[in-house]
Amino acid sequence: MKHLHQISTTMLLFALALSTSAMAQDSTTYAKLPTIAIIDADISIESPSKQEFISLLEAKLSQLHEYMVLDHYEISYRLQEKKLEVDNCYAPTCLRKVAEKLGIEYVLFSSFNILGNRYITSLKLIDVASGNTIAFQSHDFAILRGQELNMMQFLFNNMFGITNDANMVEKIMQPSIEDQMSEELEEIPAVNLSGPRTGFAYFGGMMGKMLKSPKSKGGFNASPILSQWGYQFETKYVNSGRFQALFEFVPMLTGLEYGKFAPSFTFLNGFRDNKSGWEFAFGPSLSFVRASKGFYYDLHGNGTKDYVRESEMYNYQADGIIPMQYEPDYVVRPDSRSWKVAYNGGLLVAVGKTIQSGKMNIPVNLYLLTSQFGLRYGLSIGWNYKRKKSSNSDN
Repeated sequence: MKHLHQISTTMLLFALALSTSAMAQDSTTYAKLPTIAIIDADISIESPSKQEFISLLEAKLSQLHEYMVLDHYEISYRLQEKKLEVDNCYAPTCLRKVAEKLGIEYVLFSSFNILGNRYITSLKLIDVASGNTIAFQSHDFAILRGQELNMMQFLFNNMFGITNDANMVEKIMQPSIEDQMSEELEEIPAVNLSGPRTGFAYFGGMMGKMLKSPKSKGGFNASPILSQWGYQFETKYVNSGRFQALFEFVPMLTGLEYGKFAPSFTFLNGFRDNKSGWEFAFGPSLSFVRASKGFYYDLHGNGTKDYVRESEMYNYQADGIIPMQYEPDYVVRPDSRSWKVAYNGGLLVAVGKTIQSGKMNIPVNLYLLTSQFGLRYGLSIGWNYKRKKSSNSDN
C-alpha cells in the first residue's frame, strides 16, 4: 500500500513538471511573437464607441496566436510612461513614430465613418520598421444600426483569411430601408396617360328621368345609359418615387349615338401609384344641357303635379287653371323643348387602374358624379403608347 502511494506521488509530480514545462515553453513562444497594438482609431459614430471597436479588434488579434497583443491598458501605461499624448493620430507617419517610441512592431489601424447614406470602413496593418502598409481592407455598407461591430469583424476576417459566418454576412450586406426606398424610387419612372377616352355613363335622378321621357313632355326619348367620347390631358406637378400628383383635364361629348351633343369639362386632382397602376382623382365637372325654368302644379286636380314651363304659365292663368295670384316656386330642369342652355356643375370622384400590355397603357376608371340633376355613374377606358419619364424630368 505504501509502495502504491509512492508511485502515485511520483506520477503527480512528473505531470506537474510537464505542465510547468509546457507553460514555460508557451510563455517563451508568446514572448517571441511580434508585438502589435491599436494605438488609435478613426471612429466618427457615437455608438458603438471607439473603445468598443478597439476592444473587438484586440480580442480578434489575440485569437490569431500570431502576435503579442499589447492591449489598450498596456498602451495607455506606456504612453504615460513616455509622456506621450495620442489624439487624432490617424496618419501612418504619426502611428509609426508613436509605435517606434513604444517599442511596437506592428500597428493595426481602423476607421469607421459615415458618408452620405453609407458606412465607409477600412482596416490597415502597418509594419513599423519599414513604414509599409502590408495589408489593407475597405468596404462600404448600408447604414444598419446594431451591425457596426459585425462590419468591422467582416473586414478583419477578410484581412487575415478567416471565413466569415454566412448569417453575419447576410445581415450586414442587406440594404437599409433608406436604400430600398431609394432604389425603388429610382426604378419607377412617372407614367403619363394623356390620350383618348371612351366609355359609358348611367344617369340617375332628374337627368335619368328626363332622358327616358318622351319629347312631348320635355324628355329626350333616349336611354339613361349614354356613350361618352373625349380626351384626357394630364401633367404632373409632384413626383416622388412611386407616387405622383397630377392635374387632369378631360373634355367629353355625351350621347352622340342619339344625335345629342352634350359637352362636359372635368378638372381633376389625381394621385397615381406608378408601381401598381392604381389611381384616385377628384374635382369639379362642368356640363351643359338644354333646360327650362318652370314649376310643378296640379293641372288636372287629380293630385299629380305636372311640370309647367314659365312661358306656359300665362296660358294656364288665362284659362283659369292656375290662379292669377299664384306665386310658383321655380326650378330649372332638363328640357328638350327649350333652346336655352343650363350650366350643370358637380363633383366627380374617380378610381382606376392602368393595365400595361407591352408598350401600351390601358387606363380603366370608374367614376361617380354628383350634380343638381342627379347622380351619374360611369366607366371610362383609354389607351396610349407607353410614355415614361424619369422622376426628375419635366412633362
